[in-house]
Amino acid sequence: MAGSKYGSIYNPGPPGLWHTPAYQSSGAPWITGSLIATGKVQMMKFPTVSKSFTLINTGSDASDDAFLYLAFNSGSGVTEITECGVKGQQTHVAGSDVMQGKHYLTVAAASGSITMNVKSTKVYIINASGFETGYQIFAELTGIQSSSMYNLTGSGVTAGGTDAEQGL
Repeated sequence: MAGSKYGSIYNPGPPGLWHTPAYQSSGAPWITGSLIATGKVQMMKFPTVSKSFTLINTGSDASDDAFLYLAFNSGSGVTEITECGVKGQQTHVAGSDVMQGKHYLTVAAASGSITMNVKSTKVYIINASGFETGYQIFAELTGIQSSSMYNLTGSGVTAGGTDAEQGL
């Protein structure tokens, strides 16, 4: 036999996006956070594909009204954000597809949170509240490489779509 005196060994490679056990077992913990100025959008990128994540609005000293938006597209209307957190933040554009199509979820102020059981490699946090605030993200990560993930686009995520496509 070629290669080894014990025969060839089948190696299926790393798990892919449709590898069900990767989502059934406990995820590896990942935690980060940042401050976000009003009118800004920041990206957070996970090291591997997420099993789930929780975004927590840690609040603002100035107001209890500092809500956040969670989206899967930046809505910056400029160029794609390439760096995470404050370093890569861009100005939020109120007329972007994300905002016009309501392709975001609102995270309430003062310890409001949202948990999503979705596969993703990055999320965008938008602060349009008028107050600087902070946030934390806790993610359960799979062992699936980020390069395996497809871009989240289309109706309901980045594009307006028709009323019928949006269920209206």
